[in-house]
Amino acid sequence: MPGGGDPARAVRRLQPDDVACAVLYAVTRPEHVAVDEILVRPTDQPR
Repeated sequence: MPGGGDPARAVRRLQPDDVACAVLYAVTRPEHVAVDEILVRPTDQPR
């Protein structure tokens, strides 16, 4: 990699609050709504 360094370190990592917001969303849906799965991942990808 030009300039050296690990490309994985350049990716902005998810923060605990990011996951907490997704969980809060799921548990606050109306009772007639079932959230069966949540996939949370960063939008940045190492190059």
